Amino acid sequence: AKVPDQVYDIAIGAAAGVASVLVSMPFDVIKTYMQTHGAGVAASPSIAGQLAAFWATGSRMVAAAGPGALFVGLVPRLVQQVPSTTLCWWAIEQCRDLLEPYTRP
Repeated sequence: AKVPDQVYDIAIGAAAGVASVLVSMPFDVIKTYMQTHGAGVAASPSIAGQLAAFWATGSRMVAAAGPGALFVGLVPRLVQQVPSTTLCWWAIEQCRDLLEPYTRP
């Protein structure tokens, strides 16, 4: 039996949500830590100074608690992000399918 295209659209949307969370999570955790703990406040206002403070904060976090420190709160973020990304991707594909007959040359 042929798998409906909607199943693929939903699976791709879910995979995109998971990928976006996994890629962005370490950066977001470090940023949040810096904001809540005042880390990097004395850093230079230059881009290089800010990047150095960001890197130093992340390095300290990993040294203290291991790589898992960069993924604190992963499950709640996945629970929030994956359904919304899935729904968004599905809606975009449905609109594209509905409009396709009107956009062919």
